[in-house]
Amino acid sequence: MSGPHQLVAAIAAGRLLLPSGDETSIAKMWDDTAADSGPWRPGDRVVIDQAGGAALLGATLALWRSGAVPVLGAGAEVGDWPADVAVWRWSDRAQLRRASSVDPSPPALIHASSGSTGPPKLARRSFESLRVEARRYVACYGFAAGQRGCVAAPIDHSFAFGAMLGLLAAGASVGLLPSLHPRALARALRDDDTDIVILTPAMARLAIEAAGRAAAPATPTSRLVIAGAGAVPDALDADFRSAFGCGLARNYGCSETGATFGSRMSLPEFCLGFAFDGVTIVSPQSGTGELVLDLGHAIAGIEGQPRARELRNGIWRSGDFAFRTTDGSVALRGRIDDRVKINGHLIDCGQLAARARTIAGVVDAVALAQPRPGRAEIQDLILFCEAADGSGPQIAAAVAPIAGAVPVVVLTLPELPRTPAGKPDHDGLRRLARARLGRRPIAARRLQGQSP
Repeated sequence: MSGPHQLVAAIAAGRLLLPSGDETSIAKMWDDTAADSGPWRPGDRVVIDQAGGAALLGATLALWRSGAVPVLGAGAEVGDWPADVAVWRWSDRAQLRRASSVDPSPPALIHASSGSTGPPKLARRSFESLRVEARRYVACYGFAAGQRGCVAAPIDHSFAFGAMLGLLAAGASVGLLPSLHPRALARALRDDDTDIVILTPAMARLAIEAAGRAAAPATPTSRLVIAGAGAVPDALDADFRSAFGCGLARNYGCSETGATFGSRMSLPEFCLGFAFDGVTIVSPQSGTGELVLDLGHAIAGIEGQPRARELRNGIWRSGDFAFRTTDGSVALRGRIDDRVKINGHLIDCGQLAARARTIAGVVDAVALAQPRPGRAEIQDLILFCEAADGSGPQIAAAVAPIAGAVPVVVLTLPELPRTPAGKPDHDGLRRLARARLGRRPIAARRLQGQSP
């Protein structure tokens, strides 16, 4: 039990702003969990459902005290559970899966990743990695005792959970929004008492729209706003600065490792800046290559999967192409394969297109992520099919299980535009999509199947 006690000791000075307006310390919340036991054994997985904000943090602390493993952001049906773990549901204490033995080395918690083809993966995090991530947030962003933070992004996802731990480790007072209300977020961004706001790029856009024509700050503010779990386009940063008097600080990481890059400053689009303290860039040393990092501690990996030796040694292969600048900072150049992140969900575009090609009448198919016109921080998943006009709805229904939570826009063409080498012309496809999809709201076209 030393793991949870050490982590709680690291964040004990932090304070939580409750929905009632009162404050409580993490140390008191931890003490209060002594009366909140459950039927689970140490190492059992407990899916926290129907809880967000302060309630989710309280449930997580209670499970840590009992030795159980919180599962955040996922349903009980997700994941390849190991044979030696039992699975429970937090809300009604129901046992969903029995096990004959006990996991001898359970993780601290399990986060659902942003999602890939089919169900999302379940990323395991250790207490050590959570403690280290909290310290790295404090060092990078200068979190300090007495500051007031607002975590607008849901803490059942890795980005917001890590940022929250960093604020608490610094002794800050933290408010957690249990659900997104753009107007409330816009008010928090203009509240002089709020020093730090944690949000996603899509949330930043919604806050700008909610602020509307209200007067922007007359002078720049010192408020720190950190955007993570997605790219921050230059246009979004400029619009945010105009609306709220400050730019968007950047954050980069993944569910398996937590945050690995961050900057207090607004950076050019796709620039990550410098790695957190203690994170070493293994590759690229110069020029362009896959971004490979040494975290300095073991990476727990994915639930139900064996850990590769690299993960045990703390080596993380990100799957991103990156460019190392002359000053040592890093800028992204895209993914090394067909996997793309669309609004926080990881999609294998190659598998999506392959499924489309199995449908009768589809000659060829290409799936791409396309920034939405005028809202580049939001990406749409577009499936181009060389197929008969009118077959879009059938194709959309067939590929929907692969896309998971991400809606698909199907565009059918008599022929795909091709390069001189005969391969699909991605630039030509993007031009066609911009011409077609700019005509009316994207929400009306999802899963309908349109023809340019």
